[in-house]
Amino acid sequence: NSEFIDEYDYENVQRKLMNSMHDEGFDNGVKKEKYDITKKMLSNGFDIDIISKITELPKKEIETISYKR
Repeated sequence: NSEFIDEYDYENVQRKLMNSMHDEGFDNGVKKEKYDITKKMLSNGFDIDIISKITELPKKEIETISYKR
């Protein structure tokens, strides 16, 4: 039945959309937490190389954060 297939496809599309929005929100939350940790580490005098190893953020990105403080 094509009506059933259309409804099923609509539900799949909606579920995929919700999952991608959730994943994006999760990723943004993780990124913010890494930034917060980086700021704390910078303010406590940690070396950028160590911060990069711990947070897995690129050194260039950490340098950008350090200039924003």
